[in-house]
Amino acid sequence: VRMGTVGGSVKANPAAAAGLCIAAVSSSQELGELMTAVGLAQNLAALKALATDGIQRGHMRLHARSVALAADVPRHLQDRVVRSMIDSERISESKARQIVAEIESAQRDPGDTALGRGSASGKVILLGEHAVVYGRPAVALPLPEAISASLYASSSGTTLRIPSWNLEQELGQDAADGAMALLQLVIRHLGLESQRFLMHVDARIPPAAGLGASAALAVAMIRALDSAYSLGMNDKTVNDLAFECETISHGTPSGIDNSVAVSGKAMVFRRKGPRRIRELSLDRLPPLVIAWSGTRGSTRQQVEAVRERWLKAKAAHERIFDEIGQISLEGARALGKGDDARLGSLMNIAHGLLNALQVSTPLIEEMVDIARSGGAAGAKLTGAGGGGSIVALCPGTTEEVSGALSAAGFEVISGFAVTGGRDEQG
Repeated sequence: VRMGTVGGSVKANPAAAAGLCIAAVSSSQELGELMTAVGLAQNLAALKALATDGIQRGHMRLHARSVALAADVPRHLQDRVVRSMIDSERISESKARQIVAEIESAQRDPGDTALGRGSASGKVILLGEHAVVYGRPAVALPLPEAISASLYASSSGTTLRIPSWNLEQELGQDAADGAMALLQLVIRHLGLESQRFLMHVDARIPPAAGLGASAALAVAMIRALDSAYSLGMNDKTVNDLAFECETISHGTPSGIDNSVAVSGKAMVFRRKGPRRIRELSLDRLPPLVIAWSGTRGSTRQQVEAVRERWLKAKAAHERIFDEIGQISLEGARALGKGDDARLGSLMNIAHGLLNALQVSTPLIEEMVDIARSGGAAGAKLTGAGGGGSIVALCPGTTEEVSGALSAAGFEVISGFAVTGGRDEQG
């Protein structure tokens, strides 16, 4: 098949003429060769998507969401059912209903009265990721009661159950990292090795999504054990133990996740210094939309990767960290004043700097673009990156942005009312 570069149709169609000008071809043969190359490139891209997870992330996620709607999955369970169907590689109405039944069954209390309960906040970092590891300030808001833990008596072994994470594990099974490793560390630290119990956890945020799930899980489980066995732990003791747990999850944590998990307050956080934690008093709640890419990111890996690049170019990275730290302070002032326009602008700049640190991903960039196109004043990745989540500031456009992200197949984290605190030295 030969392509045409001259003739009435080409002259009559301005777009065709513009396309030929951009392609800079001089003959129909060159045009045909260019189109063949483009077609081959598209085929290779499709093969890559099929061989990896591109189709699953895009088309299959949309398909799974349609199936969930057809199966009359309750709205509050739709995201979890979609995720579970994709993970199981079985997408059908019968599978969706089966998952709903399993979730509802697992969420019922085991039957006995809980011996102890505890809860903790997740977190969303508005500004300051990665720079906070190097001593600069960061701004974080809590996701109240993101994780709740209930402890029940057990006549057999100790079990950790987290239905929304599809996790049920016995103590003693392989637990070099992950949720059971946190529970094992806490049990050893508190001297509870002889106790046997079921730790039932209700998690409203996904793991490894940049929303502080590991710290919140540790704090909730510690508080449940403290309640069950009357250990008399204060918040500082809980925080110290939760920070130790964070070293399992993240290697060299900044301390911000466990601090927010324990206090449940909005804060400006520094890793060191006389005013390490300054809780923020907010007259109004920022209109935020938080969404998860569906991919998990490793905080440990991202922090280590940034450190390797910092070691190779310290001066350049220190300048970026300084700029992020200054943006965090300006953002805290804008947050306190309710200046959404200024805060959104700072969030956009911060995202660009995080991109310069190479912690963003194509999916994160897609989500940020969708949020901004939908009317967000500012949007950026939140957490360590390499996957995970974004946070968007959406004055007057929360429904539009949420709808656009959901329609694109991403999971919107809903049901949280961000709370403020009081100015106080910690």
